[in-house]
Amino acid sequence: MNIKQAKLEAINAIKTYLLKDENGNHLIPLNRQRPIVFMGPAGVGKTDIARQIAEELNLGFLSYTITHHTRQSAVGLPKIVTRIYQGEETTVTEYTMSEIIYSIYDYIEKHGKTEGILFIDEFNCASETLAATMLQFLQNKTFGTKSVPEGWKIILAGNPSEYNKSVKELDLVTMDRLRIIPVTPDFGAWKEYALQKNIHPCILSYLTQKQSSFCVFANDKNGRQLITARGWEELSNTIYVYEKMGFEINNNVVSQFVNHQKISAEFTNYYDLFTHIISNEEINLILNGQENVELSQRLRKLSFDQRCSIIWILTNNLQTTAKEFAKFTTMCDELHPLILNVKSTESLDSIKAADVSKDSRNFINKFIKALKSDEYAENFTNLKKNFDNIVTQREKHLISGNSMISNVLSFVKHTFDSGGEMEILLSNLSIDKNIAKLLIETGNKEYIQSNSQFIESFKGEKISARVRKIS
Repeated sequence: MNIKQAKLEAINAIKTYLLKDENGNHLIPLNRQRPIVFMGPAGVGKTDIARQIAEELNLGFLSYTITHHTRQSAVGLPKIVTRIYQGEETTVTEYTMSEIIYSIYDYIEKHGKTEGILFIDEFNCASETLAATMLQFLQNKTFGTKSVPEGWKIILAGNPSEYNKSVKELDLVTMDRLRIIPVTPDFGAWKEYALQKNIHPCILSYLTQKQSSFCVFANDKNGRQLITARGWEELSNTIYVYEKMGFEINNNVVSQFVNHQKISAEFTNYYDLFTHIISNEEINLILNGQENVELSQRLRKLSFDQRCSIIWILTNNLQTTAKEFAKFTTMCDELHPLILNVKSTESLDSIKAADVSKDSRNFINKFIKALKSDEYAENFTNLKKNFDNIVTQREKHLISGNSMISNVLSFVKHTFDSGGEMEILLSNLSIDKNIAKLLIETGNKEYIQSNSQFIESFKGEKISARVRKIS
C-alpha cells in the first residue's frame, strides 16, 4: 500500500490500542497489542508518517535507530545488589534502566504526555548481540527489566533485504507477533505530502511528468543506483538555499541526492530550462491580474511539459500566500479566547500553559513578562493592539490570496486551451490544505465554476465565523 494508506492503517491501529472501556480497561489487552511495522524501501517516508501520526493524535513521540545501540544501552548496565531470600542474604545481579525506556519516562516528566509513540527504525538490522533483546522487546514490550509505559505504543520500521545487507529475515514466530504494513513508493500519495511541505516546484513539475523517476532502485553496469522520496525532499531544501545564496545548481549537486546518472543529468537540464521559462516580473503580472497579450502568446507556444512547469510555478506562489493566511488564522483561533481570559496577572499562568502553535506561543511569551509588570493596563492595551494586527494580517492574506487564485484561474483558462493545464492546477489547489482552507473561507467563484467536483464538498462546508478584533 502507499504511504497515505499505510498512515491511515496505523492511525486506526493506534486509536484502537488506546481505547478503554468504562472501567478503564483497554478494549484490546496490552499483551495482545502487536507492534506496528512499516516495511518498505529506504527513504519512502516511514519515519515521517510515524511522526505525523503522533502530531495528529496529539501523542508524544520518541524515535530511535536500533542499529545505533549496544546491548548495554538497550538493556541497561549490570549492578550488584543484596537480597534476602528465605532468611539468607545473597548478592544478585540487576540492571539499570534501559536508555530507551528511561527516555520515555523523561519525556513524560518534561511534556506531561502519558500517551505516545515509540518509533524504532531499522529494527530488522539489529546486531547479533541484540537479537535476544529485540525478540524480548517484540514479545513483551520490554528492554531489560522495564516495560514500555502502557500509554506508549510501538511503531517499527524495516527495510527489505535487497536494500540493506544487514537485514535479518524475520522468523515465523516473530512475524506472528507483529502487525506488518507493507509500504510501497507512490508518487500520487507523496505529491500531497510534498505540496504541504512546499517541495520545490521544479521537482514537482519534473516528477509529475516523469513519475518513473520518483523512486528507483537499480543494479546495472553503472553500479547500484538509488533514488528515494527522502532524496527528492532533501534536494528541494538544498535548491531553495542555493537559490537564496546565488549558488549554481549543477549535476554535481543534484547527483548527491539523486543517485542515478541518467536521471540526475536529466533533472539538472530540466532545472536549467525551468528557471528561465518565466521571469518573476511576469509571474507577478499573472498573480495581480494584469493582462499581457505578448506574455500569453509566448506561453501558449510552449510545449505541454513547459506549460505544466508554469502551472507549478504559479501553484508555489499561491501556496506562499495561503500558508500565511493559515498561520494567522490559527493564531486568531488560538489567541482570541486566551486574551479574553486575561482578567488579571493571576490568570497568566494558565495562558502560559496553553497548548498552542509555535507562532502563538511566541506571541504569548512576548507579553507574559510585560503583563506581570506594574504597567499592566498599558501593556494589556498593547497586547490587544498586536492581536488586532494579527486579525488585520489574516484579512489581508485572505483578500490577496482569493484575488491571486481568481487571477491565476482566469489566466490559465484563457491562455491554455488543451485542458490538461487546468486539470493540474485544480488538482494542486484541492490537495494543498492551506489553499483549500482559503477557498472554503472565500467561496471563490472562479474555482467553483472551474471545478464541479468541488461544488458538492463546498456545499457541505460551513464557512466559519472568524475572530474579530478585540474591542
